[in-house]
Amino acid sequence: MEGLLQNTTYKLGDIVSMKKPHPCGCNNWRIIRVGADIKIKCLGENCGRVVMLTRRDFNKSLKSIVEISWRKGEWMVKQEKKKMDDQTLAKEVMEWIISIVVAVALVLVIHNYIGQLVRVDGASMQPTLYTDQRVLVTKIPYWNDENIERGDIVITKYPGSRENFVKRIIALPGDKIKVENGILYINDIIVDEPYIKEEMYSDYTETTIPEGHYFVMGDNRNNSKDSRSMSVGALPRDMIKGRAYAILWPFSDFIVIEHNEYEELA
Repeated sequence: MEGLLQNTTYKLGDIVSMKKPHPCGCNNWRIIRVGADIKIKCLGENCGRVVMLTRRDFNKSLKSIVEISWRKGEWMVKQEKKKMDDQTLAKEVMEWIISIVVAVALVLVIHNYIGQLVRVDGASMQPTLYTDQRVLVTKIPYWNDENIERGDIVITKYPGSRENFVKRIIALPGDKIKVENGILYINDIIVDEPYIKEEMYSDYTETTIPEGHYFVMGDNRNNSKDSRSMSVGALPRDMIKGRAYAILWPFSDFIVIEHNEYEELA
């Protein structure tokens, strides 16, 4: 909105002179709001008084417009710059927030659906894996449950625990499994296990693996808490988190983990 004085318009930011000087001795005022009422601010040193006038009273009191071009000058530039700086800051903050949200979402997607790096802790998978090795775990093959095979080295959870465990899948849903005189039987067939550390000391009574469950054991059979334990048992599918693909650390141990084929069960 703007006013009219002898064919001259006044706008926000103009410096005007009033007919009656201000007590501070200055007679220059800056228009800081134009609307139904006009708000002006005294430019006197150490003054800064703000006065609100009706448009009619303002027109009566107005003596002259001292600086029409001022609204394109330093003050307006500073105000515009401040506005732009505020907008830029808000934009940068929003961009940071979006970047963080996207990064967190990406990490969660990768961790939950693609793969992760897992530290081996303990001796239960010796001689295949050792403590402090870092294993790359891939989850993509297990998007389809049919890709879960006997002999896969997997990352699992145990009932009542939030820890990760590294074990080998020994039996699938519907399989019969038993250990007798240190020998593993699956579906009444003796299974050759070249990867175990030593012969098993304890027997395991024959059991049938329930649907949707998997029987896991460590390669160090005499030093492994696994599905043979009553507190663990056969694990439901949702506790099988992924397949160990390779040893990445230390670099000197790097190897793509070999999948063991049970030819006798084919």
